Amino acid sequence: MVKAQKITIKFIPDKEINLYKDDLLGTRSYVDALVDIVKTCETPFTIGLLGGWGSGKSSIVRTLQEELNSNTKSKIKVFIYDAWKYSKDDFKRTFILELLNYFGLDFKESIKERLYLSESQTIEWGFSKLFTYKKSTSKTFGAIVYPEQFESIFKEIIAKITGRKMEKWEYVKNKQNLDYQKVAVVIDNIDRCHKELALEMLLTIKNFLAIKGVVFIIPVDEDGLKNYLKLSNQDANEFLRKLFNSTVRIKRFTESDLFDFCKNLAQRYELRFSDDVLSIVAQEFAKNPRRIIQFLNNLQSEVLLSEKIEKMGLVEKGAITNNLPMLAKLLIIKEEWPELYKAISEDPDLLNRITQALKENQFKKEGDIYKLEAENVNLT
Repeated sequence: MVKAQKITIKFIPDKEINLYKDDLLGTRSYVDALVDIVKTCETPFTIGLLGGWGSGKSSIVRTLQEELNSNTKSKIKVFIYDAWKYSKDDFKRTFILELLNYFGLDFKESIKERLYLSESQTIEWGFSKLFTYKKSTSKTFGAIVYPEQFESIFKEIIAKITGRKMEKWEYVKNKQNLDYQKVAVVIDNIDRCHKELALEMLLTIKNFLAIKGVVFIIPVDEDGLKNYLKLSNQDANEFLRKLFNSTVRIKRFTESDLFDFCKNLAQRYELRFSDDVLSIVAQEFAKNPRRIIQFLNNLQSEVLLSEKIEKMGLVEKGAITNNLPMLAKLLIIKEEWPELYKAISEDPDLLNRITQALKENQFKKEGDIYKLEAENVNLT
């Protein structure tokens, strides 16, 4: 009887990390670069942090925030606004509220009134106007409608945070004396929002929020944004040039980088996957560290399920758990090509026939797709 391989189950957290404490992909250098840019640039200034989805942009800006905010000598404060978190709400209103809350600023009545825009009255008359009369007025928490109003409120808040004197502006009260030289505002996850909101935020930042004392940092997937906004490559490049004063691009990871990343994760979390399995994962998700983390977690769940199936005697012990490279490949097919996986589930010998067709060069290339008409199978 074949003894099944025992796999340790320990899921990998998918969250932002401090890159000064834990830098498996060598992205701490981007934090160092951003620190220097923010410290030395003249304001207003807008920085584009460009990298694909899952490349570590959020960890970079979180580390930047911790680095500058924890420095008691620093005169720079970093505020991160999660655009996706508030994507169902009004951008202008939630942005102002989060900014006020983050810096511990109390509402000045003038700002509060400008946030409450909608007013309605209820009038009730009785049988006779002489005997019954009721009138009530209510205000609802509405959106900041006018861009110049939003701009004015933002300037007032920044004036208080940086201690700048701005004539004829009423300041909001604060719990402490603030005298930051600069405020670095990060708008994170903007490319996860719907197209109209993403475009609104980008244009608002450029046209109404570019003021003295403020540095904006926009982490974004450059290629994704171009497709997202449905702009030609030339128009998109021009749009980004007008939007950003400077850009920091996260390099594309090599297969070797991500194989090392896989091995480090496996060692840290005691996953005990073989190099064959880790190499398969690194090859498939060679551009996306986050997908590697997600896939390794999914693979662990599949291994756990396989162990239970083998223990119940539904399949021979070790038939699956001793063949983890094949399990990894099948899971990749399941996640990346669900229609093909469904066909294989219904006809397990299909994989053998596809393999044979590849060896015999039976696939016909049409654009980026390889077609096997005999099996009605299309592969990338």
